[in-house]
Amino acid sequence: MLRHLLIASAASLLAVSPALAQDGLKPTGRWITPRVGAAVTPPMGWNAWNAFRTEGDEAKVMGSAQALRDTGLARLGYRYVNLDDGWWLFPSVASRDGGEASFKPFVDRLHAMGFKAGIYTDVGRNVCSQAWDLKSPNLPVGTALEREVGLEGHVDQDIGLFFGEWGFD
Repeated sequence: MLRHLLIASAASLLAVSPALAQDGLKPTGRWITPRVGAAVTPPMGWNAWNAFRTEGDEAKVMGSAQALRDTGLARLGYRYVNLDDGWWLFPSVASRDGGEASFKPFVDRLHAMGFKAGIYTDVGRNVCSQAWDLKSPNLPVGTALEREVGLEGHVDQDIGLFFGEWGFD
């Protein structure tokens, strides 16, 4: 009985969708972003968390990016240099002389080296290390509000800052 139901279900599916009858793996939806072509390699890169956890800094990240270039890994497809937890304490984020803080020069240096720059955040009010790694150094400090470095409540503002003003990829 089950076999007959499965055969009937498959036949009705094929009858409803002639495209599936020709090629069951053919995509039926449309992407809204332009397709440039198939990737030569899967997206590959380096993430500050894997090397430094919350103890990364700009010099360590730039040194790691330089190592990706010097060792030839960049030529093999390691194109991404990603900041993770702790980036909010980098000097680029600190306000200087009362002026606006900006990661733009940092991101521009990564781009000039041929890398795409990534940055970690969280859709909640806090980031992972604040919930799961409380013994790490360099966690956000200050009042409860000042420690909230996640996107909740200001997604558009932060996304505009990270990807618009600062130029992260």
